[in-house]
Amino acid sequence: MNRAPRAFTLLELLLAIAITAILAATVYASLMVATRTRDRAAEAVGKDRALTLALDLIRRDLQSIPRRPERLPGRSSARTTTHSTRSASPPPTHTCLPTAGCPT
Repeated sequence: MNRAPRAFTLLELLLAIAITAILAATVYASLMVATRTRDRAAEAVGKDRALTLALDLIRRDLQSIPRRPERLPGRSSARTTTHSTRSASPPPTHTCLPTAGCPT
């Protein structure tokens, strides 16, 4: 009377559990690496996006400044007057507008 085996042996069950545990650990490690990589990439993109926004704002601000006409050497501007430098002192570093009172 030979009976056919109806159930798994203890060794077969332990082997299946071990293989499942190894596969689960591998999948978990892969997901952790992917999650860390995604977080680092999102952080880098966030910093880059903030810097790009700041540079765009600065660029727009600088582009909105009206350009001053270029001054030719040897010509004085009709809008500004400078102090005369008759003494041996160094020339002043500021100019005064004709309509505004100069403090010095």
